[in-house]
Amino acid sequence: MLAVGIGVTPPFLSASCGIKAPPQPRELVVPAPVDDVAVAIVPDGLEITFTLPSKSLGGSPLEVIAGYRILREGPDGKDVREDVRFSVSEMKKRTGERVAFMDDPPQQAGTYRYCVIPLDVYGSHPSRRQTGEHCWEGFLSDEGPPP
Repeated sequence: MLAVGIGVTPPFLSASCGIKAPPQPRELVVPAPVDDVAVAIVPDGLEITFTLPSKSLGGSPLEVIAGYRILREGPDGKDVREDVRFSVSEMKKRTGERVAFMDDPPQQAGTYRYCVIPLDVYGSHPSRRQTGEHCWEGFLSDEGPPP
């Protein structure tokens, strides 16, 4: 007697990662470094401004940018990191865009260094960092520290 079997593939064996494009060299997809970081005092704290790159590390036009990372080093030597990610619909629109990021007022006098790192969709970023520096000598007003 001949037995006929019907093959069923379990779902976990047929799953894939979802990436449907061929691999791209790092230089084509990783954003170029941000090179115009500036820090200014505003009524609500500090404003960090910069332009998101429109080119990749290799110099070709950047198709998408997934977001950016702000690193702040305070006078106490501690680093604070904040990631800002864009939605898929925003990624193409944001390349080359001017950004204003608001940071809380400093809590102590000293030098604060801000670094902006652009991110690709995988979280990769350029290794070179451009920093903006602000030397904080007091409070936002003559009234003393914030409550």
